[in-house]
Amino acid sequence: MEMRTKSEVLLEQWGTLDLTEIHRRIIGMRDVPFPDVKKCTKLKLPYQAPSCPPLPSWQEILAATKTHSLHMLNIGLHPEAETLLFLAEKRPQLRIPTVLAAWTVMNEYNNPVNCLMMEFIEGIALDDDNFSKLSIQAQDTICAKVSSQLQYLRELAPEEHYYGRVHRQGWQDPPPAVRGLNHISQDAVGPFDTYEEFARAMCQSDESECAVQDMSPEFHPLSVSHTASLWSMLCNWEPHEPKFTWIDPKIRNLVVRPVEGDDGNDWEVFLIDWECCGWYPAWLQALQCAHRFRVWLIDRSSKPPKIWEHREGELVPSVLKDVEPKADLEKLAVMKTRDWHFF
Repeated sequence: MEMRTKSEVLLEQWGTLDLTEIHRRIIGMRDVPFPDVKKCTKLKLPYQAPSCPPLPSWQEILAATKTHSLHMLNIGLHPEAETLLFLAEKRPQLRIPTVLAAWTVMNEYNNPVNCLMMEFIEGIALDDDNFSKLSIQAQDTICAKVSSQLQYLRELAPEEHYYGRVHRQGWQDPPPAVRGLNHISQDAVGPFDTYEEFARAMCQSDESECAVQDMSPEFHPLSVSHTASLWSMLCNWEPHEPKFTWIDPKIRNLVVRPVEGDDGNDWEVFLIDWECCGWYPAWLQALQCAHRFRVWLIDRSSKPPKIWEHREGELVPSVLKDVEPKADLEKLAVMKTRDWHFF
């Protein structure tokens, strides 16, 4: 991939070289309303499952969520509902939340609020601390269940060869690795027909992000080196055929419960948070596991606080064993040391 100059990148995306004006526009974009939700999903809205109770009013939603944050105007909720409904049909044994409803209500300011109702999953919502307190056997069992579910997910044959969301859609609210492509547009990013297109999109997004990070007229040499090395990593990374990918595989996105009558030796494991998921290069699931499926503990009694990784080097391989046994460990190690994350 041939590197472009900073001027070329800025003119193509922003139509100006005035970085002060560009930063003003970026700040102003925070107040730009999200696009019509119909552009974000092919799901027929409002959606309501037969088992769904009556939909609550805005006032009832506020009353029920006083102690919890609301994701106001979050365009990711309806695409996530669409993804979960797709997986419930195609991968019925996958342990994921059950979607009851997806709809939009108007708040007291007459602004739309997208809503997603899911069946409550009984169990332990894991975090780093309570996971570390489980027995080693319980931890290993949970990791093995995650591994087998991800393998089951990867066995899902793609609708057709492309990289994108379900039903051949792009990402209206794309993951960070390609977010730089729609700084000034509400157009979806993707879908991409070939791996080369997708790899180029990631590098062009990286260029776009670097171009607005400082006020210098040209790219910093480190930015040039970073994008060039990123392309050299991505262009020949195997395997890269489309595989359905759980983008955020981390402990906090697991709900678990012990199987009754099994003395704590077996666990049910549910995977939550399916925003931005879809068809990605096969290597990406291993990269995300390497980056995200780690447990960090903090000893606040020491000065300064001590931070360490729980069971360093053990948890990630136990999750990857069924997912990508031929993962490029050398590339994973390199990417782990660089300041680049897909999500």
